[in-house]
Amino acid sequence: MALNQVSDIQMGLTARERLQPMETGTPVIQLRDLLPDGRFNAGGLIKCELGAVAPRYLVANGDILFRSRGDKNTATTVAGLRSASVAVLPLVIIRPKIAFVQPDYLSWFINSEWTQEYFDRAAQGTKLRMISRVDLEALPIDVPDLRTQKRIIEIDRLAAEERRLSLRLMDMRSRVLTSKLRGLVKTSGPENKVV
Repeated sequence: MALNQVSDIQMGLTARERLQPMETGTPVIQLRDLLPDGRFNAGGLIKCELGAVAPRYLVANGDILFRSRGDKNTATTVAGLRSASVAVLPLVIIRPKIAFVQPDYLSWFINSEWTQEYFDRAAQGTKLRMISRVDLEALPIDVPDLRTQKRIIEIDRLAAEERRLSLRLMDMRSRVLTSKLRGLVKTSGPENKVV
């Protein structure tokens, strides 16, 4: 199946002028609100007075935001929003058809190595890499049954947690070793000291 068969795709709002943070207004989701590790920073959104905004630009929890420009063209499932927010270009809003595909599975699939290879072939531009809407809509998606999708999401989550814990363990081992080596330096006898 193509991506546009299992989801609705909407380009983000084009900001006609520079976004000015305000105390009131509509929360705005920008490229910088998608963290490098794939998480969405719902707490860092600015508010702007945008006037009347068409509902198609409003993002809700469970939608997916896709980076259409930049070095990496990855997707993030939106979670933690307190109110509807507006996504601005170069973000693309992907609304999965829940009867066919889980949002987290679709984000995982878009971020996978083989999908990134598809984007490498489809990318336009030499200085600023861009994925066109046509290429995004035509992205071939493997859609297993919902139960299998949930299993894949859970296995991926556990693998990410294992990587995080392994890195933490390596850091702790390094600190213990450094501390022990420092202790050896401090407790070395006078025969090791330079006169």
